[in-house]
Amino acid sequence: MMMQKMKSIYLSVLMVFVCLVSAFGQWHEPKKVTEKFFPEPDIEINTPAFQKRRGFTTYEEMNVFLNNHIARNTLLLQMEIVGKTQKGKDIPLVTIRKKSGNTDKLNVLFFARVHGDEPAGTESMLYFIDRIVNDPSLGYLLDKLNFFIMPMVNIDGGESFSRRTANNIDMNRDQSKLQTPEAKTLHEVVNKVRPHVSVDFHEFQPLRTDFLKIAPTKALTTPWDVMLLYSGNPNVPSALRNTVDNLFLVNIRKKLDEQHLTHHTYYSSSNHYGKLSIPIGGASPRSTSNAMALKNIISLLVETRGIHLGRTSLKRRTYGGYLAALAIAETAYRNRAEVLSAIEEAQNDRSDIAVRFRSEKVADYTLPFLDLIRNELVDVTIDASFNTRSTPTQTRPLPDAYYILPTEYDAIRILQNMGVEVTMLPTAVEIEAEVHTVLSAVESASEIGGIYPVSVRVETTKRKVTLPAGTFKVDTRQKHIRATTVLLEPESSNGFVNYRVIEVETGKDVPIYRFTK
Repeated sequence: MMMQKMKSIYLSVLMVFVCLVSAFGQWHEPKKVTEKFFPEPDIEINTPAFQKRRGFTTYEEMNVFLNNHIARNTLLLQMEIVGKTQKGKDIPLVTIRKKSGNTDKLNVLFFARVHGDEPAGTESMLYFIDRIVNDPSLGYLLDKLNFFIMPMVNIDGGESFSRRTANNIDMNRDQSKLQTPEAKTLHEVVNKVRPHVSVDFHEFQPLRTDFLKIAPTKALTTPWDVMLLYSGNPNVPSALRNTVDNLFLVNIRKKLDEQHLTHHTYYSSSNHYGKLSIPIGGASPRSTSNAMALKNIISLLVETRGIHLGRTSLKRRTYGGYLAALAIAETAYRNRAEVLSAIEEAQNDRSDIAVRFRSEKVADYTLPFLDLIRNELVDVTIDASFNTRSTPTQTRPLPDAYYILPTEYDAIRILQNMGVEVTMLPTAVEIEAEVHTVLSAVESASEIGGIYPVSVRVETTKRKVTLPAGTFKVDTRQKHIRATTVLLEPESSNGFVNYRVIEVETGKDVPIYRFTK
């Protein structure tokens, strides 16, 4: 009876404490849990964070670290400033490249700290840079690969240890609108280096208040070291998704298993009108894992355990991100032909556009959790939705071109920032096009990035329209067209109409026309 009462008191205190985590940013994991499930690896990591007792690598320390490495490795390492943050900080891009006769190498882009309160990604990237140039056993990777690394993208958020950028926007929800200079810089880098492989490094939150609702008598937390997020968007060509599934994910998991680090497909929690479920994977084009895949790039997002943990298990967290990066690099090195073939096949893919799609729902899904009180793994049954298994519910054929009226310059600016080729009609022309007429437009009650998204229903008819001089044309036979279609179809979640880049009215035509010869 006494034990049950103490347990109840502990859970009550824990509930209050978990709520405080969100407000004050850190919780103290029980030492017995850390020692049993997340012991530090027996390795030395020389990034600045591990040369001090408190905090993480700062922006200034990162620059000193990078400049010192460049000074000792001038033939392999270069650094350039590719943009500025909203507070005027220089955003660096590090290039690791061996000058050789082989000009047909794969380009690998790694970037971290899109969220400023997820510091282990920066530590992993700095450690990766150090190992590639200083570990002779890894030098072979540079025979077939060029590395482009942005260790800290959201520097302002990193300096203030806040998730969002200085204008209070979540950068990983800003891949459809590019409202932040940091997101624009990231896409400019992508357009410049033309990566074959792109990986975004994050940290996930292991202790969530939602988990208290799963099992009220337990204190549950996520048990994994690393979670892997990859595109479940059905608009990403199957050649790319299959290459990620059958090559890259297999080798990442194998590398983590070898070092006794646990892993799972990324999931979070969703509380919809009091109904709790677990969304597994992701399909939204507003986040980097999907946004880059829609540009016909092998794309992944690596999440290590970390938010609100402070420095607890920091070496293990850093090592987990490094191991994932190394496995990705090794996979690209050994499978160059397969990577190039998948990208070429994706580029030639003219399959229908998935305008709307839904995830697969699984009731009573069994998922392991870590019980902090019992210090053991427990299986929990809960409803889940698999975004990795999305099924189209509405499709349209890929047109030969989109025409966008001259009034929609904001949309054109975003497309051009994403690297989409846009031309302009010098004179007025008459064409037969598919025209969307808005039947209804419903504004969301929830705000995202300063706007309230709009969901529309449209009627699509084919008729002759006169396009004025200055109308913009987007040809669909270009590299980034899949990223473009999800923005231009009016019903698309996170598209230009949904995100109000293009405003529409009921009863009027959407200023985007589809043209097929």
